[in-house]
Amino acid sequence: MAAIEELYRRYADLALDVGLSLQAGQRLWLSMPVTAAPLARVIAAAAYQRGARYVRERTFHPTQQLHDLPDGGVELRFKAAGLELPRFVLEWGPRVEVIEPAWLREDVINQLRTALARYSDHQGDRRTVSDRVMGNSRTGTTET
Repeated sequence: MAAIEELYRRYADLALDVGLSLQAGQRLWLSMPVTAAPLARVIAAAAYQRGARYVRERTFHPTQQLHDLPDGGVELRFKAAGLELPRFVLEWGPRVEVIEPAWLREDVINQLRTALARYSDHQGDRRTVSDRVMGNSRTGTTET
């Protein structure tokens, strides 16, 4: 873990445990400047790990609009362009879904399919990653 990421993690722990005493099931509203987005992501992840029901961050983009959803989720809308958008979406993993624009949704789907294919290639290989890298073979047989 990079030194700055470790510092962010420690700051998140301090803020959530000591400053807020965040408990499972509580809600957290997180508002930070856009320049603090990396720290905001660490705090949000730490809050989810502690059982926060949802975390609202208002640091993504100056044009953004947040809308509460009936299931407790949040819809985020903003105007942006550029190749950084797919990477931004993929950072959130299964916690996010692109609804529109269609080109961004398709790009994210294609990148996820490519990643899944890479993992699927090793589906029947029971060796550990280090064994595959080192070229070691394990047959899975036992001595009697």
